[in-house]
Amino acid sequence: MATQRSSAGFTLLEVLVALSVMGMIFGLLFEGFRFGVQVWQANDEKLAKLTEFQSTHRVLRQLLESAQPAAWGEEDDGFNYVFEGTSNDLRLVATGAIQADLPGPILYRLAVSPQDGGATLELTGTPYVGGEDDPAPPEAAEPITLIGPAQAIAFSYFGRPTPDSDPGWFDDWDRQSAPPILVRIEVDKGAGEVWPTLSIPVVIDMDAACIPELKMERGPCRLGNE
Repeated sequence: MATQRSSAGFTLLEVLVALSVMGMIFGLLFEGFRFGVQVWQANDEKLAKLTEFQSTHRVLRQLLESAQPAAWGEEDDGFNYVFEGTSNDLRLVATGAIQADLPGPILYRLAVSPQDGGATLELTGTPYVGGEDDPAPPEAAEPITLIGPAQAIAFSYFGRPTPDSDPGWFDDWDRQSAPPILVRIEVDKGAGEVWPTLSIPVVIDMDAACIPELKMERGPCRLGNE
């Protein structure tokens, strides 16, 4: 005569088997969740890096495309452009599209600042005082950090520093009679992350004196091809 199974509950073996199966299911779910979080974090990091690169490119392009044909006060070699650049510093006059709270043409400065063994790129702007030879600027607006901590950030400039010189790339562009043709920025973020090189054209092609509407002291009018 067959014995009837007790309806009182499960045997210990059945409980252990059920717990083992549930453990395997929860383990698989946890691994899937952890993988999803890792993918999410990786995508966030890639998006942040892409956003930093795109915003830097957009600001630099906007600055160089809105650069104004302004000159310092007269020097020994005449009136030179308000465009000074080194490998870690760049100053130029542009419109206030980036810092719209500042009136009139703005003297912008892009400066590479050391930080924790690396560097950051910061943008500041002050109202441009036309005709003065490198005046002490008014209080600058709050700096804008364009590039966060990086291993290395460097500017270089392509053009013809003097009318009789050959065009080429230079680490410095110091008060020349004409602005460079291109500005290049190279960024090494460290840990093998190197940005694509940014080369942006400078649109200035004449002096401030060629534009009567600019209300500032001006020198002679020279077009870009002179």
